[in-house]
Amino acid sequence: MYSNCIIYFRRKRGQQWAYYVESFKRTVDCLYEICRSDHNINGCKEAIIYLENSKRDFESLINTIKVETSWDESTRPQAVAWEIRKSTRSPVEVALDSARS
Repeated sequence: MYSNCIIYFRRKRGQQWAYYVESFKRTVDCLYEICRSDHNINGCKEAIIYLENSKRDFESLINTIKVETSWDESTRPQAVAWEIRKSTRSPVEVALDSARS
């Protein structure tokens, strides 16, 4: 029973991963096409800023995971705090629900 739950959650996580990676790739392709068709250099620069920031965030996450893993494998003091990445916001406010406007 327990192993079935693990298999289910791993499969579900794999499906989520595939969905979000495909969504990310589609979004990047759409932004690229918008910038290309509109000859939007500023849009290209903004996309690069977001991608570079995300790259740094993921590199930092890799280091954090390595520290947490080594921390779990060693003896620990009574308390510890981790800094968690904040979600990025768009420089332009986007209305998600027209009813709230």
